[in-house]
Amino acid sequence: RDSAFADARVVPYLDPIVDEIAAADVVVCRSGAMTVGELAAVGRASILIPFAAATDNHQELNARAVELAGGAVVITEKELTPERLAFAITEIVNDPGRTAAMGSAVKTLASPDATKKIVDLLEKIERSE
Repeated sequence: RDSAFADARVVPYLDPIVDEIAAADVVVCRSGAMTVGELAAVGRASILIPFAAATDNHQELNARAVELAGGAVVITEKELTPERLAFAITEIVNDPGRTAAMGSAVKTLASPDATKKIVDLLEKIERSE
């Protein structure tokens, strides 16, 4: 690509989001639990910008967990500038090996059989009563 931004799309809200995440090279987003779960399920590199006013700073904690796994770059609202964001996007998109490695790393956080595990646990609890 001539530019990391050649095929960029900016949208305020997506529903459903999974198809859009799957089509992206890198996703720039907040770091709520559902969004992080969707990134993990699909295995996409991301730049996470935690919502600073989130209860108990949970979005930054989510983001840092993904960053620690190697699946994201975290930029806090305090650190966020157009230049910093553009640099992060460019660094990831222009390095396909890094993009793929980040996607693989975040995928390790996914629990695709979570629903079954919860149902099994509830059934076990019910049987023990």
